[in-house]
Amino acid sequence: MGLSTPDAQMVLAETPTEARILREEVFGPIAATTGFDGEGGAEEIEEYLETKYIALP
Repeated sequence: MGLSTPDAQMVLAETPTEARILREEVFGPIAATTGFDGEGGAEEIEEYLETKYIALP
């Protein structure tokens, strides 16, 4: 099972401010245009990147 959104944000961000920026400026706009919201954690991030960019090893 993937990480929850707060867990995923803390993996990607070192401070609460960075986590807020990720939530408001990264995950929000992506979710609005693609349906990807980060709530699936690492598994959702990997799947999204594979379908949108390149297959990860």
